[in-house]
Amino acid sequence: GEDDVPNPLTLYARQKIEVERHITAGAGRWAIVRTGWTIDPEALEARCPVAGTYTALLSGNARMADDNVFTLTDVHDTAKAICRIVTDSIFGYHHVVAAPPVLRTDLARWIKDASQNGHRMEWQTVPFDSLTFAEPRPARPWLSNERFVARTGMTFRNPRDIVRAKVALLDAQTAEPKRAAQ
Repeated sequence: GEDDVPNPLTLYARQKIEVERHITAGAGRWAIVRTGWTIDPEALEARCPVAGTYTALLSGNARMADDNVFTLTDVHDTAKAICRIVTDSIFGYHHVVAAPPVLRTDLARWIKDASQNGHRMEWQTVPFDSLTFAEPRPARPWLSNERFVARTGMTFRNPRDIVRAKVALLDAQTAEPKRAAQ
């Protein structure tokens, strides 16, 4: 929730909290927008958990944590929410995320179920603490949007629908070219 005390584990997260503290310590009105994974289902951006998981599932050695929970939000919803915050002068902390939060193994299953390449996708289910990262990472970095939705009445696209749309784009990109008729 917006009022929970953050527990940043990575350098990037600590930097974000430092910026938030600087902003909130100043005089005047302010708004801080916190997001989870923001997905553009119409673009092939470099850092996308759906695209990364899709690729991993095709690699033959994917490991998906059954206790890793996060949020996935359509970038268009994020943009609308930020515009609403600015236009309506809604001050304070805002968790601009879709609900419900997503379990990593559910993300893998959704991708496999939606993909034309699903028959080639496999993974091993593991606990999050068995995975190694360059920096410690939280297993459950999801955010609750309840207060934001109550304040604004906004709705967000369902995470599973976001994944389906992104998988269709990824499938189109990975489709083998059709051979010309001879």
